Amino acid sequence: MYNRKIFCAILFLSLFLGLFSFATARFVSTDTAMTNTLAQEEDAESALYKDINMKEWNNRIRQEKFDIVLPKVMRKHHVDMWIHVMRIARPDPFGAEELGSTSGIFVFTDRGGDRIERAVLGRRWGASHRGWGEQGSNLVEECGAYDIIFDPVRVQEPVGSALTEYDYRFKGLKEFVEAHDPKCIAVNFKHDLGPWVTYTDFGGAMDGLSHTDYVLLTEELGDKYAKRLVSSEYVMMDYITRPVPSEVKLLKKMRKDEAECVKKVFSEIKPGITKTSELGEKGDGEVDVVVYRRMSTGLSQRGRSKGWENTVVQEGDKNMEYKIPLNTSAARSIIVEEAYTAKFIGSGVVDVLATPMMIALMENAALDAVQTHLAEGWTTVGTKIDIEHLRATPVGEKVTAEATLIKQEGRALEFSVAARDNQGIIGQGSHKRFIVDLKKFMQKIQKTK
Repeated sequence: MYNRKIFCAILFLSLFLGLFSFATARFVSTDTAMTNTLAQEEDAESALYKDINMKEWNNRIRQEKFDIVLPKVMRKHHVDMWIHVMRIARPDPFGAEELGSTSGIFVFTDRGGDRIERAVLGRRWGASHRGWGEQGSNLVEECGAYDIIFDPVRVQEPVGSALTEYDYRFKGLKEFVEAHDPKCIAVNFKHDLGPWVTYTDFGGAMDGLSHTDYVLLTEELGDKYAKRLVSSEYVMMDYITRPVPSEVKLLKKMRKDEAECVKKVFSEIKPGITKTSELGEKGDGEVDVVVYRRMSTGLSQRGRSKGWENTVVQEGDKNMEYKIPLNTSAARSIIVEEAYTAKFIGSGVVDVLATPMMIALMENAALDAVQTHLAEGWTTVGTKIDIEHLRATPVGEKVTAEATLIKQEGRALEFSVAARDNQGIIGQGSHKRFIVDLKKFMQKIQKTK
């Protein structure tokens, strides 16, 4: 289920007048067809999503979508029955990802109440004719999301016979439909939302069932129900675009792993050495880097035009754009010693924690809060502090300062800060910092001397 390209991780940075973009690999959980391809993809992604059991998450998402989304979209479009026809060897990412199989007739019926009835008919017996249970062909049973599952049809190709899979998939469907007597039946063909003729993404997705399948379907249903068929394109679109809680949770987990891969990619770029053509090889195959340059009309934006094929990333090209999660926080603690007192550092004459020392502790907490989100060679510098020192803390007491990120605008960060001792809050306020390239920052400082 989880392979929507809208779930791709994208990160941008300037390269002279260009951009880098990142996209993660895809994951799909299906049964029967595409098995070899999916096995390779699953192996590739296991290193990235190492702590995520995709099969369990996909089943959970599928169940939630059936329970929450399916009734809403079918009733919105006044559909009593939704039939999705699939045939092995015809790419059908929707069936593979959303329904959990690439073989069979999937029938969803609105019989009233809070739940849509779910049925599966006409599946192959296994991924081949050899036997049941091969290559994960029983995922429909395992996912627990379907109410009615017809036995898979065991098909053995007779020698010298003209029989094909066309001859068995729709058997029993007429009786099933007649028993439910739907007034409007949505089927997976498209009128308005078909792809461009050049669109081959998602493994060559088609615009619905084939003409042959449509003819076979109408012949099986008979004139009465064939006249009630409409396109399911808007039902499918609404179904795909409505997330459920477990889907959001999975995305958060996936993006955390992807962010680590992105950081790894940037940390390995060596200015003056790394070629732009080599960047796609970074990230352990999980994060690919494509170089986009602002080129003249007619030239490739990906730097593939003549003379740009082996451009080297230069010092200063990496202009990072960070998005750090709000509420990211960290804490720093000290035991108040004589060296931290106002009397010792000259900000007063009393042996209590000096205000500048409390502020420094707060700044360090803010520094710690975001530093792990930055690439190697980047850091933050303080730009503003607005603090109240509410109560004195004597020598020997423990003081803890905590900083929480509450706002970000580009590279400008704002934190809420507070300090506490054993008696409670001793200071609080706000603090602003700015993300900088440490090397370039220091070079500018040297030039001002």
